[in-house]
Amino acid sequence: MTLKLVLGGTFDPVHVGHVNSACALMGLFSDCQVVLVPSKIPPHRDTPSASPEQRLKMLQLASEEVLGLSCDDCELRREGSSFTIDTLAGYRAEAGDQPLIFAMGLDAWVTLPTWHNWESLCDVAHLLIMERPGGSSFEEPAQLKAWAAEKLVDDVSSLETTGSGLICHVTLQQFDVSATRVRETIKQGDSTENMLHPEVAGYIARHQLYLDNESHGK
Repeated sequence: MTLKLVLGGTFDPVHVGHVNSACALMGLFSDCQVVLVPSKIPPHRDTPSASPEQRLKMLQLASEEVLGLSCDDCELRREGSSFTIDTLAGYRAEAGDQPLIFAMGLDAWVTLPTWHNWESLCDVAHLLIMERPGGSSFEEPAQLKAWAAEKLVDDVSSLETTGSGLICHVTLQQFDVSATRVRETIKQGDSTENMLHPEVAGYIARHQLYLDNESHGK
């Protein structure tokens, strides 16, 4: 049985940190497929610089040679804001009673009470919270802490035994790259070597993305 793990984001652009984190997540389980889901209209973030179609294409280029990694345009095909609960409900309908995991960073986790229908997330999936080595300065809201208390498990393998309902925190290696840093590097005309997949870097160059505050190309 292949476990499905969903990793969402704006991916503006997708960089080696995204791919390396996805591979690290796959390594936590015996048989796991990670699906990268780009957000069309992120409710809690600024509008991405690149278009949804451009961000999807870059994801395809970055993931096509990585076994077990794929991307899905389900949020791009929906109208309106990209709500995670809607995406996970769609995957749950496909998965039946099989395990489904949604992974997010700790920075996103602490904002969960601001998400649309957030208390229903564990009805359709497990939540896997990615932390960086050395701890964090992020503080959990009391409401979130109380909601999560009875759902927390220490062993990530517990997520493979039931379909949904559990929350687990894992520590992953920190990758010293961010989409913000990539965009600034491109804007300044500096090299993005070791930050981007070569095919992604080539696509950005061809379409003149991130040279200013607006996207170029198609």
